[in-house]
Amino acid sequence: MNRYFRKIINIRKVKRFLLPFFIAFGWFMLTAFPILAILLFNRKFNFNSTSGNLLTLWTSLFGIILLVIRYKGDPYYLPFAKKRMLHRYAKGFLFGLLLFAINWLFIFGLQGFHVRLAFSFSGIPILGLFLVGFIFQSMFEELVCRGYIMGYWLKRQKLLTACLANTIFFTLMNGFNSEFSVSAFLGIFLFGMLLSEIRLITGNIWFCGAFHAAWNFAESRLFGVTVPGLSDSGMILKSTNTGLSPFITGGTFGVEASWLTIGLYLALSFWVLSLLQKQKGKLYGTTIGAGPRQVDR
Repeated sequence: MNRYFRKIINIRKVKRFLLPFFIAFGWFMLTAFPILAILLFNRKFNFNSTSGNLLTLWTSLFGIILLVIRYKGDPYYLPFAKKRMLHRYAKGFLFGLLLFAINWLFIFGLQGFHVRLAFSFSGIPILGLFLVGFIFQSMFEELVCRGYIMGYWLKRQKLLTACLANTIFFTLMNGFNSEFSVSAFLGIFLFGMLLSEIRLITGNIWFCGAFHAAWNFAESRLFGVTVPGLSDSGMILKSTNTGLSPFITGGTFGVEASWLTIGLYLALSFWVLSLLQKQKGKLYGTTIGAGPRQVDR
């Protein structure tokens, strides 16, 4: 029976496929060490508070440092283009802000949100801390997913596996809450696939990290939309669901579960895919079949 089972399933290939998932999960666990250290001294610390949210975001810097030390010099795992770094990041951040604002306006226009002003000058320093925190948190997730997992398979010239594997892992890691649903799965999956395509077409991770950070920052702090795991503290606007269909608003999960957002991700994914098809042989900053080569755009 065991011999028959081994003929059907190649155990070695299964182990090779699962290995990057376990290593990637380990990177996420490493960022939890500072949080565990705090819990040892203060078991009643509230991680849903503003200070708790900030701490959770900023501990991602610990993971970024460890990843850079471990994979230094490997452009597959650390696809950082050295030229025009700020320019690339700024473009990605502005694009993410604009895209979220357009998406939010559609939902608001359909009367999906009650909106009130929440801005105060005294909150600007905290807003700045959240901005930096989201930059750290998003870049860490991108380095694990679009960096390590994607790079692992790109090194082996497995383009489709590289995109699917990192996107599935990204979706599962962002789905550990009680509000997760089919539409939430689709939204996060398409978001991850879009970022995978962006890494392929740019050859680096700056745009991905910036786009990801801008979306999260705008959603939770600028527009004050419900985000599972983060305290309800929109610092410019507060957007409360009006009770309109969750197919429009995304419900209690957030706008990622909105079918408007899903349609937006889908349209962008097809657009970027059409651009990728025009540059066959020069994908992901690497000429297929050759060694790594950064694309300078």
